[in-house]
Formats: sequence, structure tokens, C-alpha cells
Amino acid sequence: MVTNGAPAIIMYILRVLISTMTVLLYFFLYAGGLVFLAGCLIRAIRYARLPIHLRWELYPLPHGRAGQLKVMLLEILFSKALWKSNRSLWLVSFPFHLGLYLVALAAAFLLLSPFVPGSLENVLHKAYPTTGAAGLVLVLLGSLGLLLRRLRDNDLKPYTTAGDLFNLACFAATAILLLAGAALRPDGAAGPMALLHGALHFDTSLQAPALLTCGCLLGLALLAYIPTTHMAHF
Repeated sequence: MVTNGAPAIIMYILRVLISTMTVLLYFFLYAGGLVFLAGCLIRAIRYARLPIHLRWELYPLPHGRAGQLKVMLLEILFSKALWKSNRSLWLVSFPFHLGLYLVALAAAFLLLSPFVPGSLENVLHKAYPTTGAAGLVLVLLGSLGLLLRRLRDNDLKPYTTAGDLFNLACFAATAILLLAGAALRPDGAAGPMALLHGALHFDTSLQAPALLTCGCLLGLALLAYIPTTHMAHF
């Protein structure tokens, strides 16, 4: 009798674990996003209140909003100053930052998809996997490249802290888990779009793939962590 009931007990425990993991994912999704936004807002207010000699206006920028915007966009999108001053470091730093932009774009596609007309939702549904995968590959290559540079470059070692190495390792681990979770996701298992819809409706019956869920949890924890570090320089 105990033997016959063992499979049922095991299946019950598995269902409970999967449901708990799904709820945990939903919690991290909301909490991670809110903490990130709140942290960025607090950082922005603190930067705005800094004395003038500690603010970005100290740097030589063109007069007028248009000129300043041009300089900022070139620096943000292409790391122009790094390209001029340290080309070899740019080769690993630029892919890392470009990857982050693509991942953010894929996340935006996901977040917008439930609130747009059906035809546009289909476009976003097709666009986010390619954008996200390309971004994660670039983040992985860039973070590993930067990690190696900080470990091996004697010029960077004096400016490298344990926190820098930890941050880059977290980005690499998150990218690996998300890429592996997407590639190894069983047929019919919930993907990012299904997980987002499940979070919006708090559908605890949704079975989230374990590997993909671990990648999402680490990514959301990293998202909440970013504003507390110098990575919030953006």
C-alpha cells in the first residue's frame, strides 16, 4: 500500500515545488522591477543634488541641448570616448553594453505585448526571442572578456575590486542560465511570454521550466542589485 502510494506522493511534492517556484518567480518579477525603478530614481535625485564640481556638467560639452544630446547619445550607444582612448578595452566593453541594450529592448517587447493590438503583439512575439538571444550572447562574451581583462591586465588591476569581478561573474552566469534555459526548454513548456502573462494573472498553475526560472530569478535579483552599485552610472 505504501509502495503504490509512493508515486502519487512524489508527484504531489513535485507539483508543490513547481508551484512554489512559479510564485517565487512572480514575486521576484514584481519586486525586482520595483526595486530597480525606485533605486534608479533615488540615485538620480542624489546625483542631481551633488555639488557642481562633482556633477557631469564639469566635462566639456557643447552649449545647447541639441549638442549635449548628440554627445551623450554617441557616448551611451557607442562608447565613443573609450573607442578613442582604449580601443582594445572597447572591443569587450562595447559588446557588453550593446548586449544589455538588446536585452532591455527584448524585455520592453515582452512588457508591451499584452497591451497592444493582436497584429502588433504577433510582431513583438517574433521580435523578442531574436533580440533577447543576441543580447544575451553579447552580454556573455562581453562580461567574460571584461572579466579576463580585469584579471590579466596590469593597468586595470589597481582599479579592480572584488565587487567588479563579482558583478561581471553575475552577468555571465545569468546569461548562461537564460540561454541554456531557452535552448533546453521542453516542448510545450512555458516560455518568457507565457511566464509574463502568468505573472499578470498570477496563474500559479503554470509550470515554469526549472532552468529558465533559475535564470529569470538570478536576472531579476541582479536587476534589483544594480542601483546599489556603481553600475547605476547610466
